[in-house]
Amino acid sequence: MNLEANGIGNRGRLMKRLILVCIPLLLAMPAAWADIGGREITFRPQGASPVTFSHEFHVIKKKSSCSQCHSAIFVPKVSSFATSMNEMYKGRSCGACHNGQRAFAVQGNCQKCHAG
Repeated sequence: MNLEANGIGNRGRLMKRLILVCIPLLLAMPAAWADIGGREITFRPQGASPVTFSHEFHVIKKKSSCSQCHSAIFVPKVSSFATSMNEMYKGRSCGACHNGQRAFAVQGNCQKCHAG
């Protein structure tokens, strides 16, 4: 039986190529996830000093999962985040954790987030 004639040989070569391409990509995925966890975001609120949010600090050093914030507090979409200090005081956005119990309270601790 000629395997080439019925396409089995071609499929085998295609699978081998896919494996050779996919395995290195799969092995590189944890490094890509680390980049996501390590990226800093700087917010520039109107009338206040900038705030730099460190994913590395919150996700890696504090051992939080992405889903703790992105599924419940923040929509995982570029440029979708807008909040105010009043919202935070009510326990929304950053104030969900920065409530004085889980992490330092946003109220009265301006200098901890806003760069001078």
